[in-house]
Amino acid sequence: MRCCSLIASLRPGAVRAVTVLLVLGVLASSGGTSGPLLGIATTVTAQNIDLAPAIEPTTAWAKTARETAIWSGWDANAKEFGKIGESITVQLIELRAARAYVFFPGDNKGHKAGEVWIDRADLTDAPWPRWARARRATTLRTAPDVAAEEIIPLARGNYIETTGETRGRWAQAFYLIDRGPGEWVMGWVDGLGLMVPRGDQTEISTYMLTRTSLITSSPEVWLRVPYRSQIDGSTFAEANCGPASVAMALEAVGKSEPLGALRELALDLQQNPRCDDCGTYIQHLAAVAEMRGAKTYSLRDDPSSFHRWSLDEIRQQLRQDRVVIPQVKYRALPGRSRVQYGGDHYIVVVGIVGNNFIYNDPVDSDGRGYGRLITAERLELAMSSANGDFARAAFAVGR
Repeated sequence: MRCCSLIASLRPGAVRAVTVLLVLGVLASSGGTSGPLLGIATTVTAQNIDLAPAIEPTTAWAKTARETAIWSGWDANAKEFGKIGESITVQLIELRAARAYVFFPGDNKGHKAGEVWIDRADLTDAPWPRWARARRATTLRTAPDVAAEEIIPLARGNYIETTGETRGRWAQAFYLIDRGPGEWVMGWVDGLGLMVPRGDQTEISTYMLTRTSLITSSPEVWLRVPYRSQIDGSTFAEANCGPASVAMALEAVGKSEPLGALRELALDLQQNPRCDDCGTYIQHLAAVAEMRGAKTYSLRDDPSSFHRWSLDEIRQQLRQDRVVIPQVKYRALPGRSRVQYGGDHYIVVVGIVGNNFIYNDPVDSDGRGYGRLITAERLELAMSSANGDFARAAFAVGR
């Protein structure tokens, strides 16, 4: 079953007499407190518009206080791209004259993510988010300084959890690594390399393995399963949850396979090799895993019917060092009840912690895909809600 720029141009200023509203104050470095942008409005007459200085923000984040325009630049030559709504969190890059140069994360009205200019009067301070995502390659360092020693590089798309300790545009952060179960590091990250992920911050915290949860509890089982995202920029990314799940399961048994090759195999079995938006059937995914040298378990009871899995059977397979790939209803997963997509999806169940399960989700646009949590009751619902004959269908993968 199927699973599921606006780039600002800096315009050189023409030499002419202009009147510029120059906001001399800079953003308050409040360490997480929220309030209006601080500044003194002063009228300055300049012979060259380039005299308006660029000011480095002393905090990383702001929020739109009302509907406002997004602009191509900061000066009188700038063109308006459109209007965006209030309460959108943006990352501050530069302040100049009456505008702020920001990274805008996009919205549901067709405005794509990108770097744009926004009137500073329409912004208010925003605290550091608990969850942030690298919007470009950046680094976790030992101290809040670009010259500090590097702890670990962060690739574009990696998620960090902030601890609440900040230094201006820097924050102390926790990063969960997929090299080994429960492996993590702490360090400092520059806000200029980050963006706020889509999804409610409080809700994200309910389905993530957090720093606190890993310190206070130990999973009974957590298999080593390196993460693979289906959102890889390819033309079939939106429908690639099945091959991405199989790729993770194969990694768990020491077999690394290109995602495109696994998808090609699955679509060949389905006799639609050129379909970009076709999902993949669970029986074909199991066949692909076996074609690549893994063993699969309990897909069927007989040649004509799928096995109906219980949660106890999933626990039993995990305790035997086998990951489980169930077919689930996408909307039934944590944090997804309001999404537009109403079809099925694949995830990789990799561990047990108390009455909850740990899973890897090939979709990582709404939070870290690696090390998610789902309650037994929610997993039961998600599997039972899968389409028709595929309700409660799954297969285990091992050596």
